[in-house]
Amino acid sequence: MLFAGAMLAVSLALSSLIANNASQQVERQLQSSGAVYERLWQLRSGKLRDGADLLARDFGFRAAVATRDEATMRSALDNARARLNVGSAFIVALDGRVEGSADPSIQREGPGLWNAFDGGRLAGVAVVGGRVRQLAAAPVMAPNLIGWVVFAADLDQREMTSLERLSAIPLHADVLVRRGSVWQSVAGTSDPRRADAIVLTKPLPSLGEQRDGSVLMLAYPKRLALASARRLQWALALMTLLGLSLVAFATWRAAGSITRPLARLDEAAGRLARGEHAELKVEGEDELSRLAAGFNDMVVKIEERERRIAHLAFNDVLTGLPNRTMFHEHLGLRLRAGKPVALHCLDLDQFKNVNDTMGHPAGDALLVAVGERIAAICAGQFVARLGGDEFVVVQDIGENERGGADRLAEALIRGISEPIQLDGQMIVPSTSIGIALAPTDGSNAGNLLKSADLALYRAKEAGRGTFAFFEESLNERAQQRRQMENDLRIALERGEFELFYQPLFDLEKDRIGSFEALLRWNHPRRGLVSPVEFIPIAEETGLIVPLGAWALRQACHEATRWPDHVRVAVNVSSVQFHRPGLQEIIVQALGQSGLAPERLEIEITESIFLEGSEATLKLLHTLRTLGIRIALDDFGTGYSSLSYLQSFPFDKLKIDRSFIQNLLTRPGASAVVRAITDLAHALGMETTAEGVEERGQLAELRNQGCSSVQGFLFSKPMQAAEIIRLLDTAPARSASAA
Repeated sequence: MLFAGAMLAVSLALSSLIANNASQQVERQLQSSGAVYERLWQLRSGKLRDGADLLARDFGFRAAVATRDEATMRSALDNARARLNVGSAFIVALDGRVEGSADPSIQREGPGLWNAFDGGRLAGVAVVGGRVRQLAAAPVMAPNLIGWVVFAADLDQREMTSLERLSAIPLHADVLVRRGSVWQSVAGTSDPRRADAIVLTKPLPSLGEQRDGSVLMLAYPKRLALASARRLQWALALMTLLGLSLVAFATWRAAGSITRPLARLDEAAGRLARGEHAELKVEGEDELSRLAAGFNDMVVKIEERERRIAHLAFNDVLTGLPNRTMFHEHLGLRLRAGKPVALHCLDLDQFKNVNDTMGHPAGDALLVAVGERIAAICAGQFVARLGGDEFVVVQDIGENERGGADRLAEALIRGISEPIQLDGQMIVPSTSIGIALAPTDGSNAGNLLKSADLALYRAKEAGRGTFAFFEESLNERAQQRRQMENDLRIALERGEFELFYQPLFDLEKDRIGSFEALLRWNHPRRGLVSPVEFIPIAEETGLIVPLGAWALRQACHEATRWPDHVRVAVNVSSVQFHRPGLQEIIVQALGQSGLAPERLEIEITESIFLEGSEATLKLLHTLRTLGIRIALDDFGTGYSSLSYLQSFPFDKLKIDRSFIQNLLTRPGASAVVRAITDLAHALGMETTAEGVEERGQLAELRNQGCSSVQGFLFSKPMQAAEIIRLLDTAPARSASAA
């Protein structure tokens, strides 16, 4: 179609060019004929002027005009008219009268002609006697101007026909006179102003009332002018039609060889889009054949990629085991089929420590090894990795076969705990397992996995390296925990928390030396909630960070009301230590309250050293540099407390209450307390005994050199408003206690 359109455009352009060229040739011929006619007009006009001038110079004629001898004038005019072969001859007197002519229509034109002659225009075209005539006049002098002698030649059909015969082409000549606003043909044989004629006009000098209103028109009919051009145009049209036919035929043949392969390619692409196998037969070595070969290669690669994507969509990249998506599909099918199954949810114990101490490549290697062990132990059962260090086993069991789940869980714990060597180090992995039975513990995959997760949480609480079955009480506990978490978030927004303070009595100075800030929650329904209930949840959810920041600010603010020798001790969670910004929070709390740094004591437990010990030690040293005191809480209950004393010089060791409770009843307890106080004195540290409730315990601690004591023997935790009253009565109470 594009090629056909181009050919048609070229043909139309050539046809227009031919027509324009023919028209230009006719216009040039018209201009040549017009020049000839103009020259003839001038010759004839000159002949008339010469005749008029000759008569006007004749003495007898001038005498007749001067004396108004009508007979003589007419005789002279008739002789001259016959000699010049013109239609009319007359005289226009100075007063505008026409003399020498008996035609009344000519006499009416006198005034108009007098105006032209008086203006110096002595030749031109005028309508005289109702007919268009060519006029020439000569002045009659005797010796002054007494009139003009005028010769008028008719411009009629005979005159125009004689002019037409002078042209080499069949022209039509005509004279047009403007009457008012209308041009009227007065001498031609036809109307050459038709739209089918090529026209050339020549202005003619006008006399009388038709001043500047006469033209000579030469016309050539287009039909005759373009006859030869039409033949060329028909020949061009025929050639164009033949060319278009040849192009259409060639295009049809070429399209057949192109569109058929493309149609097959389009059909194959449609099958490929529908997920069907599509392959084209390759014939030849042209571009379409290479395109078909490329399509076949693309099909192979797409199918290969789809298989790989499907594998990745349902399998774990690291271990090659089925992933969470595949697990839900499989478990859902088993449950919809009504098959009883036991879902084992496994989690590696202390896996994060392996990543942190040995690096993620070692952790990945451990996951791969554990995945292989689980698959080997659970041969014939469905095994999947849900992510991280979490694996699941879907065990097919019979009715009431809980014992089968027990045996598989025990085999998994034994098999996974076999030592494994990673990066030259021997690792003994362990796992905790939560078990949920379907359909008892869940009728769909989501509920059953939730039940197994709750059982896994219980197994970890039991000490890790064991397994636990789901019980409905676990669900109740989980709901209570979720409710507690929601209430904690609301409590932070509403400001439901309050700090209580328990005094620490300085045995050397016999006075209260500091207060430990203890967090309490004024729950709107449950009343005062102990930290033992909500602190673990706050640490797991991260809410301990904003809660601990509030406690630091509040404790520093309230401590500014106490005597300068009384410090405030604030417990800081390991979660706070491992989140960025703790140093800034402590510094802001001191700056906003105006409390001296040496009056703030930070209490920590050895759990903060389990992760990122280098960063932790750096932060502790920075706080010590600021003047803040650091105390190690619950000393003696961990496995590595002594090694921490070598890493960081604490200001105080707080002896755990478990040793104080057995101080008077178990000899070994007294020896442990003696050892701790001696060690602290040797390292230049203070000691505080927690949980002192009896006078005998106080006396024994004095004997063993303990620096300070804390417990119900002196005071229970109290609100900030009660501290001033306590400080006023502290000397009397301490004396009675001693």
